Amino acid sequence: MSGKTWTAFCPMCQRVSEVIIPTDEYLHLLERTGEPIQDVLTSLSDADRELVMTGICNPCWNFHDDHNATQHLMHDENI
Repeated sequence: MSGKTWTAFCPMCQRVSEVIIPTDEYLHLLERTGEPIQDVLTSLSDADRELVMTGICNPCWNFHDDHNATQHLMHDENI
């Protein structure tokens, strides 16, 4: 796949991560149209879009999702 390599520094673990954004989607992103990122970067996963928006890497993003899911399950069991 050709495109632009987006490099980010994770604020949670200090890991440097990269994702390749297809050229057409990258150019659309630069236009800053105000559209939701999922409508602009359609070929990227949720975790990769999070990396572009916040710099949070996939392992930290997935840990956050898994942790929240566990917390919700524990809360539901206590009801």
